[in-house]
Amino acid sequence: DDMHEFSVQAKELALTLVYEQFGSIVRDVCSALFLGHQTLQSVMRTTKHAKAQVQQSLLLLVQFDMARTTREVQQDRPDVYFYDVKLQSILDRLHYPRFLREIKALYGVDCEAVLLGLMLHGRARLSWLLQRLLHYDEFKPLTKDGLQAAFTQLVDDHLIMRVPERGDEEDNELAPLTSKSFHIDPLWLEVDDFEEDSKKRKADEGEAAAAAGPADPTDTTDTASKSKDSGVYWMLNMRQFYRMARDQWISKHVQQCAEPFCGEWAGKVVQFLLQNSLLDLGLQDGPGKASPHSRIGRGVACEDSAQLRSVLRTMASTTDGIIVAEGAHDAHYVIDYRAAYEALRRSCLREHISGLLGKECKRLFEILASGVKYDPQIISGEAMVASFKDTKTHLNNLFKAKYIYMQEIPKQTERTPSRCHYYWATDLPIATQVLIDHTLHALTNVIHKTLHEMEHNKRILLLHERAALRSEEDDVRTEAEKSQAKAVLKALDTLELARSELCDQVLLLCHSLELDPRRRFQVVPKDDDND
Repeated sequence: DDMHEFSVQAKELALTLVYEQFGSIVRDVCSALFLGHQTLQSVMRTTKHAKAQVQQSLLLLVQFDMARTTREVQQDRPDVYFYDVKLQSILDRLHYPRFLREIKALYGVDCEAVLLGLMLHGRARLSWLLQRLLHYDEFKPLTKDGLQAAFTQLVDDHLIMRVPERGDEEDNELAPLTSKSFHIDPLWLEVDDFEEDSKKRKADEGEAAAAAGPADPTDTTDTASKSKDSGVYWMLNMRQFYRMARDQWISKHVQQCAEPFCGEWAGKVVQFLLQNSLLDLGLQDGPGKASPHSRIGRGVACEDSAQLRSVLRTMASTTDGIIVAEGAHDAHYVIDYRAAYEALRRSCLREHISGLLGKECKRLFEILASGVKYDPQIISGEAMVASFKDTKTHLNNLFKAKYIYMQEIPKQTERTPSRCHYYWATDLPIATQVLIDHTLHALTNVIHKTLHEMEHNKRILLLHERAALRSEEDDVRTEAEKSQAKAVLKALDTLELARSELCDQVLLLCHSLELDPRRRFQVVPKDDDND
């Protein structure tokens, strides 16, 4: 997760997200951490912010798993603490809305509330989280027992995981924290820097407790359970969410390919194979766990063995290599995740190029994506482009957009343009990264545009919120203000829809690169981007 391996567009998007959700001071601190391995003093020098502001910002970044701290032991001096940004964890926040929607649809409102609490407060203890959730007005109908059961279910399904204690990780990168800040449960940070603040905070808490009077008799949480829960913190497991999203994409694509031939059996078979493969995200580059023909029949409740065999063979031949037959007489079937990701990212690239450059460029790209280098005259005929001149124009457009590349082969020893052959080809991982960079840049612009619209139309939105709390007769807005509010809300809805679509595209393309042995999601930028 080294930030130097990410593209400039990813860094810009991460800083924009931090600014949108946490403000300018936290963004400045996060920007300083992108310089790599910073101490508290170096961050203060870079940002020019006060020590307390930098401390609180670092604590917030650690609390929400957007930064990590490493302790360097010194012999004759106090230990030194270094801070590094976790760029992937920041970009994970793009997908929180989709995560919540899917969990609500699959598990219900209680599980949605538990996840929302972890998204809003970061790492937390179970008892603290349940107590905080029950204070929200929208969660008043929920019960503590229901939230407890929902939490247990999410842990069992690996959607929530325990935060590793110090010593659980190989590099021992986290330092213990015993103080509190931001009215949230902190986990790790420099203890020395918070010693004075901790004493002051404890005094303030004592005065607040004295003013509040005796303890609430309705609090039934016993002291033993609180002490038992005090050392265990929980956080979201985004890796499991990515696996859910991956399975949804594969299921949808396979059904689109095979349903015209196999009907409803296509959906049943692919769902069974996905549940049976048990392939964790990114741990393997090829096929998952194979399922025998007989087991598939029992899983999808198909008693006709001949019909099932026909369906499986048809799916193996019509799903772009995603479902593969193995063994003698095609006795076993398996999902090839590498083929699935390649098919999905090709689909994304085709749709993007078709919308950006036209259908002719899309057909040319599909031919080049086969991995063969083509002469322009040959590819012109195969793509059914009207003229050779148009073919060269479309190829140049694809080349300028960096989706294809050209190889020059001299006919003789003299390397002049008239004495060379020119062949065109594409590298899918590179083309995918180009599309990812464009998408990340577009996402950054969408967020900036949304913030601008909300700031520029703050008064109109405030009047609209007040009017929503009143009856229609009590609405004192003019017709012009109502019309303005309607236009602003429509623009914000359009931006939100664009943001959702771009996030889904980033989610698919980034993890399709993760399974490619030649590329990772992280991309090494050019030398001039490393500054």
